[in-house]
Amino acid sequence: MSYQLDDLLRLMMQLRDPAHGCPWDRQQNLASIVPHTLDEVYEVIDTIERKDYPHLQDELGDLLFQVVFYAQICAEQGRFQFADIIDGLVAKLLRRHPHVYPDGSFASFGSSVDLSEAEIKQSWERIKAEERALKEAGKKAEQEAEKTSLQSSIPGSILDDLLTAMPALMRAHKLQKRAASVGFDWRQIEPVLDNLDAEMLELRQALAGGDKAEIADELGDLLFSCVNLVRHLKQDSEQLLRQSNQKFEQRFRRVEQLAAMQRLVMADSDEASLDRLWQQAKHELREPKKLHQPQELRQSQELIDTLGLVCPLPLIRLLQRLESLPPGSEVCLLADDPSTLDDIPDWCLQTGHQLLSIDTSDPQAFKIRVLKPGRTPA
Repeated sequence: MSYQLDDLLRLMMQLRDPAHGCPWDRQQNLASIVPHTLDEVYEVIDTIERKDYPHLQDELGDLLFQVVFYAQICAEQGRFQFADIIDGLVAKLLRRHPHVYPDGSFASFGSSVDLSEAEIKQSWERIKAEERALKEAGKKAEQEAEKTSLQSSIPGSILDDLLTAMPALMRAHKLQKRAASVGFDWRQIEPVLDNLDAEMLELRQALAGGDKAEIADELGDLLFSCVNLVRHLKQDSEQLLRQSNQKFEQRFRRVEQLAAMQRLVMADSDEASLDRLWQQAKHELREPKKLHQPQELRQSQELIDTLGLVCPLPLIRLLQRLESLPPGSEVCLLADDPSTLDDIPDWCLQTGHQLLSIDTSDPQAFKIRVLKPGRTPA
């Protein structure tokens, strides 16, 4: 049999049953399950970013369970039912898509209005602004008896409904975007960059002064300005930072491996040694790039063309392509990936080539000289 949404709602209600339910589930309240909700959100994000799609269904189910959990607690408190969540969500989405549902009903589907992407976005923001205004009007009506006449005359802010509990990078982006919606924004990228430079200068001045509170304040301003630059470039700060986190983690793990291979204790190593390992890890993990064009060789154009290919294969596979060259050819390669150097001696033994030298003095261009069978090296 296949379980349906009603089965999940029934299960949640029974887990919370005072007499026969689960003790842990019965003890939870709205606040206590918030950390679990955050965990489930991040697990969904992590699964998608790792492209672990076989497990995505399971993670989405865990996230759905959080919604059902909140709904059950609120139902017990007489606030609303799960069905009310669905009703409000569908009504809102019908209302926010007038280009698909012109009169805000399913019946109007198919008689859509042809709008550009910019017009759709503008309509979406306008409708959200109207909803915010209605929500704010409702709040004011509830608080009217508690306000003085002076206070009630003060207009609400366009920032009023932005949640304070959301991640700080996300909230900074939303604050800036909301301010920009009423024209409070730079129109070009240059003033944004200038402001970033100014914040960096203020941080340097704070560091020179040594006041910890001022340093923290300037660091916050610098972060906020970085988010503003990201927003102007139409990127997402959270996503970019997650990507950088992942890149750092991959590189650092490789540094640990390299240190272990060289029998180095990282905690006892000097800065220069650690930096050398870091640079090697970066070279090994970088995206495949075009191999450097050989400078000192005098050989056929065929070889030069071969080395000029953008080749995503390891260097050893590229060397295998050179077997078609005439016997006695001396091949000199310039490469920037040290991870392939260990394979070259084995390849030479297997194919009969003679390894003349490997020069690693320049980490940007490792020089590999190989002699094809057929003549004695000069």
